[in-house]
Amino acid sequence: MIKYYKSTEKRKSINSTPKQEKSPSQGKDVEGLYLGDFYEESKQITPGTVDLLTVDPPYGVLKTVEWDTPLDWELTEEVFADLLTPMGQAIIFCNARLRDKIKITFGSLLEIRHELVWLKSCALPVSQYSPIPNAEFMLVIKKKGVRPSELVFNPNETLQPGDPYRKKNINREISIRQETKPEVDVNETGARFIKQVISAPSKPNMLKAERSNHPTQKPLLLMRELIRVYSNPGQLILSPFAGSGTDLIAADMEGRRCIGYELNEAYYKEAVARIAQYHSQGDFFRLDTSSHGLDE
Repeated sequence: MIKYYKSTEKRKSINSTPKQEKSPSQGKDVEGLYLGDFYEESKQITPGTVDLLTVDPPYGVLKTVEWDTPLDWELTEEVFADLLTPMGQAIIFCNARLRDKIKITFGSLLEIRHELVWLKSCALPVSQYSPIPNAEFMLVIKKKGVRPSELVFNPNETLQPGDPYRKKNINREISIRQETKPEVDVNETGARFIKQVISAPSKPNMLKAERSNHPTQKPLLLMRELIRVYSNPGQLILSPFAGSGTDLIAADMEGRRCIGYELNEAYYKEAVARIAQYHSQGDFFRLDTSSHGLDE
């Protein structure tokens, strides 16, 4: 059961919050959704205990809305590195400009493992001088110096449909492959290896029961798949900018523990309502994955 709380502390500016010592109450059971500033509230979490951060940050492109205020990414690298386990990872959504900013800023404590792309089912034009932005980037982040082979990666735990098959490989030696292909490829389950480009519905194509009022809501199907691939059951997922609560619902559906923080009270209240609906009517959230939601 996902719990939710209201912070009793005054909210502070994300950019002006200095790094401070942990609260004496750190280490207590803090799983659930919190109303408050992630940079302040996360001091309640014991350092080195978060297995996966799912991060949908402000992109800093909308000048007229408070919730899109740019983050201090130098501070963010420190906070993320402090929270993550030695083999922990983070998945950060971003546009091209923010992706470049993170690449330039990160490096002393965290580094990019690889990039993914969310291919949206639909998108709106933003300028007559540029293409329609129907994709967003996702940076998979690890601690500096950790080998990829040491990290959680469950590439066949995708929700993409497929049929079992048995295929004989005629050309087993291919110059661009590091390994020799087996004589016969056998797939008994129909599971598919995760691809760099992941198709998932954008907000207009989500089922009505899934859609929220949050303007940058991410699809539940996509978050479930990322959590399945980059974490194991029972591990701790943290969503620092929880929005309408999609990450927490996805984590709970996949048998992970979860913590989330949301600074905007209206979105927090909607997340609480969505989580309550999920617990009472969970079938509404168990979406058909036969087409990755693109035909809805």
